[in-house]
Amino acid sequence: LAASSAGPRQGLRLGRLGMAAALYFAAMSLLSLVLGMLTAWVLEPGAALDPGPGGELAAAPHLSLDRIPGLGVPHLNVLLLLSAIPVGLLVRACAATRVGDAIERCRALLLRAIDLLLLFSPLAAFSAVAYTVGRYGAHALLPLLAFIVAVNLASLLFVVIGLGAALRLAGMPLLRFIAYLRDELVLVAATASSMAGLTPLALRLDRLGCPRALSAIVLPLSYSFNLAGTYVYIGAA
Repeated sequence: LAASSAGPRQGLRLGRLGMAAALYFAAMSLLSLVLGMLTAWVLEPGAALDPGPGGELAAAPHLSLDRIPGLGVPHLNVLLLLSAIPVGLLVRACAATRVGDAIERCRALLLRAIDLLLLFSPLAAFSAVAYTVGRYGAHALLPLLAFIVAVNLASLLFVVIGLGAALRLAGMPLLRFIAYLRDELVLVAATASSMAGLTPLALRLDRLGCPRALSAIVLPLSYSFNLAGTYVYIGAA
């Protein structure tokens, strides 16, 4: 009886944890958006940007997941995220079987593949800057530099105000937490992608004493719904 009732109780705890994480993500997302917009309004990094004779900067063609041509599926990214919930519950039910072991091995291989792809992130960033200089001239980098300053300033405000308040409630000093994650932060800055820190961050949280059942849920969930740095960028842009 105890074994049969442990599953529902654990599922209820995980549900409450998911709701708490969702509320936290929503609050942090709103704060990051507001800080990004306020910083850009004050600094106006794009005021000196010259759009050129055409009146507007040329927009590179892109593929949006909101509607893939030929498929006609609106908001496909939302559908994918929602489908991840029942798939995750199904995987959890198979955790103690051979299927679960196979899924775990596939997850480890996927993380290794992501680490390999992220080795090319600096090259991608360099290529984007090279295209900008070749298309609009070196003077186009000055507004971009001002934009980078605005985004980093807004990010700093978010870390001090938002993350600092959350860590204070958790009883952990902000500077000590940053020092503890310094290697992961350097890795993310060097690769220009937060995905590079996913695997080492999970290991670091394990050593910090965070339960695996907690980090295995909140950490991947945060990579889809708690993109504070991205929201700062969107707000400022």
